[in-house]
Amino acid sequence: GSGSLLRYDTPSTLNDDDRDELWYIASFAWSHRLNRHFIFWIQANANLNHLVYIFSSRSADNTWNRVLRLAPRLAYSPSAEFTSTNTFEVLANYTVYDFDSPSSGIRSFAFRQFSFTDSSGFDLTRRLRLEWFSGIKLYEQGELRWADFSERPLTSFEDQTYVGTIRYLFGRSLLFSAGIRYFSQRRYLFRGQERSLDHYLRSIGPVTGIVWNVGDHTEFSTKGWFENQAQTGSAGRSFANMTMSLMVHM
Repeated sequence: GSGSLLRYDTPSTLNDDDRDELWYIASFAWSHRLNRHFIFWIQANANLNHLVYIFSSRSADNTWNRVLRLAPRLAYSPSAEFTSTNTFEVLANYTVYDFDSPSSGIRSFAFRQFSFTDSSGFDLTRRLRLEWFSGIKLYEQGELRWADFSERPLTSFEDQTYVGTIRYLFGRSLLFSAGIRYFSQRRYLFRGQERSLDHYLRSIGPVTGIVWNVGDHTEFSTKGWFENQAQTGSAGRSFANMTMSLMVHM
């Protein structure tokens, strides 16, 4: 845990950006091996920030920001060839204005998120490996009334990502991978408590990559992917992408 105070004060009378920032940060982590196949972790974080402007011309921007996160994780390895790691995460972000009022155009807001990821791998041979990643993310944003801790939901999203790849090691220095990636997002709007679909996005296409260890201290990698994209209100589109990087370890 830690706490800090930043005071941003300048002698100029023309500057109304003078402010104080108070930070509280706390983290907790714990792990336990349940048996020779299962390992369990849990991590919790709290990040609290109070921003206070000194001059009245900016005091409407005074806020408390509270971010809370809980993330348990379970790793499963029944054999040396197969591993799977599953992570659940719950996150809440509350931003509250000190002078929030119904007559003000500024509203405090809340952001909540739940996510699940599964990362698994299976070694078919010493050189050939199958990998799988899946991720589901649900998040929602709304206006917040901190005094009675109530919320009026505004938007919500549902994201899904799935990636399957096969990797092959040529010798000791060249790694090749190829697979397919799928992503979809649904955006919903709230009218009162009723939720309706507002926008849909879907992307699917192949992915590939090459990693070459040129020497003991140099690594070159290139990644490419092609996606067919479809979304609400637009014609289907296709994109080709490629990235390259060179890393030198001294």
